[in-house]
Amino acid sequence: MAATDVARGILQALVAVLIATGSARVWHLVVIGLLFGAAEAFSRPASAGLLPQTVDEDEVQEARALISTTESTANLLGPAIGTALVLGLGAEVAFAADAATFFVSALLLIGVRARVRETGATAEAVIAAPSWRRELAEGFAEVRSRVWVWVTILGATQFLMMGLAPLFVLGPAVAKHEYGSAGAYGVILVAFGAGSLLGGVLGLRWRPRRPLMLGLLLCAIWPFVGISLALGAPRGVIYLCAAGGSLGTSLFEIWWSTALAEQIPPDALSRVSAFDWMGSLALLPIGFALAGPVAGVFGAREVLIAGGVITVVTTIASGLIPRATRELELRPLVRSG
Repeated sequence: MAATDVARGILQALVAVLIATGSARVWHLVVIGLLFGAAEAFSRPASAGLLPQTVDEDEVQEARALISTTESTANLLGPAIGTALVLGLGAEVAFAADAATFFVSALLLIGVRARVRETGATAEAVIAAPSWRRELAEGFAEVRSRVWVWVTILGATQFLMMGLAPLFVLGPAVAKHEYGSAGAYGVILVAFGAGSLLGGVLGLRWRPRRPLMLGLLLCAIWPFVGISLALGAPRGVIYLCAAGGSLGTSLFEIWWSTALAEQIPPDALSRVSAFDWMGSLALLPIGFALAGPVAGVFGAREVLIAGGVITVVTTIASGLIPRATRELELRPLVRSG
């Protein structure tokens, strides 16, 4: 994680230099974006495996909720801070400041001392460090052996490709057509941030008996943002769907990561998380790429409605059909003292 922070810091610093010298070209930013995304792909699964090694077992959900709350706060304040830096001091200063945050993060990570969780493996087996092919196979075996894991990952793949991607690509244009201004879409983004922040706060203490099933049912609210936007519903309805949907997805992500930490063997958690990220995001770029052309053939409103309805159905099915998902429970909280 520290290495990927350093890599991303260098990449952002390079963008700052390119802008400052007037040398920035589109292909530069594309290549840097690809490298940045690759570093991100190493960092997130490692983070998922590290979190349970830094807190007590019964504090994993609270820790994940705290991270979610922090991320939501950053999502709300980040655009304002970034805009102020760009307009006040210049884009190169904004990217340089962002680069600095990665270097600070790397320094902080170096000081982390992770505890060893019970893995069921011998010390010799852990130290042996199998080949990446074997690790890949073992991680896939852990995913395949748990219906609730692979069904949820497949559901997330469809959710992002047909629910999220079309809204982000077509939403501003549809909002401008239906309400005379793209400003309504901006308020939707604010509602997303507010709902996510509230979800993170609720996730600090709320521990339902059937977390995955409830989380997926709450996620089914999110696609109604695109549906109601396409139908020209009253703005209040759209904003309510946005806040409620993002609250649901925030809670789901907290409960999902907690379930993985509790149910997956510690020595396989990062590998399973890697499959989770890869599977969930696998078709998102395709969704972004196809949203415009498909809308050109069938219409933007039609794409939002069709994608939203399909996403609602598949998300509810992911939560209700697999018995393992319906019956999965989190470990009861045990507080000492």
